[in-house]
Amino acid sequence: SEAALAAGLLFTLVRGHPEFRPPAGIVAKVLFAAAPAVVIALLSGLPSLAAALLALAAYAVLIALTRAIPAEVRDLIPLRLRRPG
Repeated sequence: SEAALAAGLLFTLVRGHPEFRPPAGIVAKVLFAAAPAVVIALLSGLPSLAAALLALAAYAVLIALTRAIPAEVRDLIPLRLRRPG
């Protein structure tokens, strides 16, 4: 139900302000990163906290590897921890 609410809110926001539509490339990267995280969270058989932490780690690694981190978030990372590019 939360996913449906989020999708509905995105649809309503984009309908009123098309400039807020996320680029298709970013959406694809986020979906690519979310798929393994969802599988881990739902099908791993681990306790809830362990499954959530493992899913979060998988998602974060894939978001970083696909360079789907928004510029606003990237700017908050200390320079010494950022990879060039």
